[in-house]
Amino acid sequence: MLITDAFLLDCLMGHDDYEISSHVVLSVFSKNPAITAISYPSRRQYGAINFAVRVETFWDDWALSSVCYGRARHLAMGYFSLSAPQAVNGVHNDGRLDWIEIDDPRATLVLGPPFVPLDPVR
Repeated sequence: MLITDAFLLDCLMGHDDYEISSHVVLSVFSKNPAITAISYPSRRQYGAINFAVRVETFWDDWALSSVCYGRARHLAMGYFSLSAPQAVNGVHNDGRLDWIEIDDPRATLVLGPPFVPLDPVR
């Protein structure tokens, strides 16, 4: 698997889109329904890992309690400044997410089953 992973990474390094990696991931998912996620090294952030996840069983398999994002500006040595943070405030039955702005980029809005907002954790 490591040799295959290194080969695929080498093949994908020259491409800026995700068409090839998406095709490979979807092929693996269709061949083995037991696989729910595939991790691979990021080409854009040194040392980072990306995850491709099977969407059909995402909420059952991952049991996330918080989702947030923001704009990150790299300062130096792997440190980032975060701005415009938002967090998921609710999840619809069809999988759509409700987003709200949060004041503190380090805050986490924790959702509990059945994905109802709880107090922010700092």
